[in-house]
Amino acid sequence: MNAPGHREVSQQASALRRVGEERRATIDGVSLRYWEVRRGPRYLIFLHGNSMCKEVFYRQFDAFSGGEWSLLAIDLPGHGGSSDAADPASQYTIPGYADLVLQLLAELEIANPVILGWSLGGNIALELASRGTAIAGIMLVGTPPVGPGTPDFAAAFQARALESPAMGAEATDQELVDFVQDAVGSLDSVPECFAAAAIRTDGRARGTMGTHWAEGTSGHDQLSVIANWQGPIACVMGQDDALARVDFVEKADWGNLWKDEVQVLPGSSHAPFLHDPGRFNLLLRDFLESSG
Repeated sequence: MNAPGHREVSQQASALRRVGEERRATIDGVSLRYWEVRRGPRYLIFLHGNSMCKEVFYRQFDAFSGGEWSLLAIDLPGHGGSSDAADPASQYTIPGYADLVLQLLAELEIANPVILGWSLGGNIALELASRGTAIAGIMLVGTPPVGPGTPDFAAAFQARALESPAMGAEATDQELVDFVQDAVGSLDSVPECFAAAAIRTDGRARGTMGTHWAEGTSGHDQLSVIANWQGPIACVMGQDDALARVDFVEKADWGNLWKDEVQVLPGSSHAPFLHDPGRFNLLLRDFLESSG
């Protein structure tokens, strides 16, 4: 499979989208593509995972677009329809991603949103929370609250995630497709646009983010964030997550965990919002009602 360009990924992904509008904003030299449904003043923000794209949340846009919440899903720099980073060394880090998301929300005049962060997107959401950003609530999905620094990585992630070539800058197309399969789990078939999104992703985004986070040179300690942040945090995990360890997440010291327990969906994968959207969307709706 040849590496697709930005336009090809966007065209393939558009088949999954039936609601909302796709827009673009330039922030710090990065052209960010985002998908938006405007309803009322309350916003639900979606942040995707490593080597993925905003369209992974199409089932949630379908389910929630008719409600009172406005929806916004962002392609991170170097992913999906967004351009590559203008400054890869700083913008392909969790603090760098958080900076760009924060600036986009300010430009769009979005205040006090609920943020749903999947995998890497959840780490970005916790980085935002650590800075005192006004956030009504956070839902983490498949996100071990770990880093910066390496002590907890082996306990937080499955060996196949830590050893995957797709976590580095030089992965082959097939290695990236295999990574997507691990991420989405037991879907009958992986939508072509998700495989294309992984192949499209700037390899520097994987290499820089992984090295930077492991070295622990900047960013806030995420276990400290979940223990001390005063806002509501929901955490949803798939029981059969092939990348993140459910036991690590369940044993973490949560200061304000929604419903006082991690929500584990039986038989579901690293992406339960795709694999089991019915049960997942019920949890999300319940969390929004409690956070709004």
